[in-house]
Amino acid sequence: VYGSFFGGIYIKELDKNGLPVEDGYGKLLWAGDGQGVEGPFIFYDEDQGYYYLMVSDGSLSTDYCMRVARSENPDGPYEDITGQDMLYTDGGNKLAGNYNIANGGNNVALGHNSVVERRGEWFVVCHVRNALNGGHHLETRQLYFNKEGWPVLSPLRYAGESNGTATSEALTGSFDVVVHTSGVSQAIVNSVECSFSADGTISGSLSGTWTLESDYYVTLELDGISYSGVVCGGWRTQPEAKAVYCITATSADGNALWCVAR
Repeated sequence: VYGSFFGGIYIKELDKNGLPVEDGYGKLLWAGDGQGVEGPFIFYDEDQGYYYLMVSDGSLSTDYCMRVARSENPDGPYEDITGQDMLYTDGGNKLAGNYNIANGGNNVALGHNSVVERRGEWFVVCHVRNALNGGHHLETRQLYFNKEGWPVLSPLRYAGESNGTATSEALTGSFDVVVHTSGVSQAIVNSVECSFSADGTISGSLSGTWTLESDYYVTLELDGISYSGVVCGGWRTQPEAKAVYCITATSADGNALWCVAR
């Protein structure tokens, strides 16, 4: 799978020697839009039964972001959570936009990623800038799947955490919440503080409800929007270094939501 910016993303079959078995560019999978898509990566999860195609969308300097669609076949068609075929739309689930959690520093232009699986755990390796048009660094983050089989990205850098069983008590308390922008945007979203109560209500800058299902699946309703995700562990460094619970989820429109315990 290959392609860059305005030309779109193609897949082309090769033989065992790495030579093409057909002429031409191959099959177009993701047409993109005026912003352009690039950096494609396909991985297969046997548990979910899908091939996942990830791309980066937008300008590397300002509004770069990771997007994902899935298919039961390696050569597509690839659809996002709304059922749109990436060949005909500029959609794709957005895994992360520009953000700042609790004044811990700007994180801009997450993208151009690869995906690695290790003993049943999935990891995204991507670059991140610390400011618009600023320098960048490399990060590794865990990738999870919600109950509908859609990838959701950890809000924090990987620090050795493992999957486990969450409890309702773990989700009771104060969280920094990031509702990522939809579409391609250079706006840096600042987190807001919300309180998760034992009765399943959410109050503060945003209001709604939360429900823990099974071992770690969680459903949130925030300001009338439903999000489906997972509870995961993480290590935050601001305002103090400590292990915390996090939530990473996606809406029915494919927009990302992150919650990090304070």
